[in-house]
Amino acid sequence: MGKREQDTEEENAESLIENVPVLEEYQRLSGINQDLAGWVTVEGTGIDYPVLQDKENSEYYLSHNFFRKEERAGAVFLDGNACIYPKDKNIVLYGHNMSDGSMFGSLKKYRDKSFWQKHSVFEFDTLYEKSRYQIVAVLVVDIAKTESFCYYGFYNYDEEGFDKCMDFIEKNRLYDTGYQPIYGDSFVMLSTCNGSVKDSRLVVVGVEI
Repeated sequence: MGKREQDTEEENAESLIENVPVLEEYQRLSGINQDLAGWVTVEGTGIDYPVLQDKENSEYYLSHNFFRKEERAGAVFLDGNACIYPKDKNIVLYGHNMSDGSMFGSLKKYRDKSFWQKHSVFEFDTLYEKSRYQIVAVLVVDIAKTESFCYYGFYNYDEEGFDKCMDFIEKNRLYDTGYQPIYGDSFVMLSTCNGSVKDSRLVVVGVEI
């Protein structure tokens, strides 16, 4: 895609969003920080946070909180290229693995299948719609060895892309959940560092229900 076509697509997306009302519960927060993209809640983990998106600097919220103040814990955020309306078929949410369990530090609980069995659904609202997600897989991924598939660059898909994603999930899942995504599903992936291993990531994969 050339730059002119990409710019046109972005302009069309912005035009669509202008005509879509922000959900009432997020209007005040959006007024405080226009980078607000939504909210994520994961029962049983303490994860209950605004989701931010800086479209010019994807890594801004690695070190800044909702109020744009520098903070080591940062905030939960989306890649700058992600689209929440119309919503991409896969959206990746990032958060630090904090030792006190804040941000995405408590996602490590999902390494235990018994925890997943009790807390297998999470919520991710965009500014424009509310959604719930069934957790279909918990992955440990070495991002230095992603080879032909990079989950953090996976936004939308055709059949070939979907098949690659399914292979990726199957190769990296910690345990069988009994759920098999189907072509056309919408995904949200919660991504954080896996302990202190530099290139290791823990990824919780949800399918919209």
